[in-house]
Amino acid sequence: MKRIDKFGHRVRNRIYDEFSRYGSILFYAGYKEHPKKANLFLMMVEDITLYVDLREFDIPKIYSLTFSKAPKWKRNRFTREEWNRLNVKGCPVEISGGSYPNDDYILLKEEDQIENYEEDGFCKGCLKDFKEDGYFCSDECRNKALKMYLARLINKAPICEHCKKRILDPEEGKRVKELLNEDVAIIAHQHHVSYKDNRTVTLCASCHSKTHHSNDSSFEELKPDSKRPQKEPYYCKCEICGRNAKIRKDVKKQLCRECRKIKKCRYCGNITKSSKGVCEICQREQHNDKPSTRRRKRFDSTWLSQLK
Repeated sequence: MKRIDKFGHRVRNRIYDEFSRYGSILFYAGYKEHPKKANLFLMMVEDITLYVDLREFDIPKIYSLTFSKAPKWKRNRFTREEWNRLNVKGCPVEISGGSYPNDDYILLKEEDQIENYEEDGFCKGCLKDFKEDGYFCSDECRNKALKMYLARLINKAPICEHCKKRILDPEEGKRVKELLNEDVAIIAHQHHVSYKDNRTVTLCASCHSKTHHSNDSSFEELKPDSKRPQKEPYYCKCEICGRNAKIRKDVKKQLCRECRKIKKCRYCGNITKSSKGVCEICQREQHNDKPSTRRRKRFDSTWLSQLK
């Protein structure tokens, strides 16, 4: 091993001593260092090449590559077995490049009892070795896992305070009605019972609409005790004309839209309200392109001297 990382930078002594110990464990486990890439170990298992990367100096990462038509489940199985073997020998490694998340992967990820989520040829439902790509050996095992997943969702879902039904998303609610034949509610709402004390209850979409728009006596307890507090109006008085207008309160000059057109002539200092952009006294056109501060001061002094 060399005292460099992936990019050729020198590594500290403490980190190098730790990873050199991992390198010796890999050497006795049957690995060889790559002839061209330092700190990269490899081992051939049948037609699959297993790599252990020690170049990042964070946590050693193990991954598998194949140059033949080996199936995915076979690569994942050898990688998982090698991961267990190296961890037992004292070289903690991480599996790099797992399965892409799909519907079956999400079903299994919610299950706390299953530790292996890779497609390794074993059925995650009945633990049968069917030696094919996929998580389940048949549709029956997949439906069982789907029912377990939906049952866990129902137990974690909130309950409506009025109809006492579990509240789920629309797509999950359809699956529950089709597979489990259970009546569930859809879309949870936080309903205010009191705006003063800021007390809320959880209601489904149908019960929430009925509390606001129906005259049913069963919803009277859920109706708010007071009206919704209104926000402060976004209107202020203009400093020039005194009219109420939509003005930001945090600005220095609170002016309405029309009073903003009132500008000061940069030459004579007259306050003008001309839509054409011409001063009423000096008849000087007010250009949009502002000159620099030095030129502006020079122009002001010259025109003021001419007017005097």
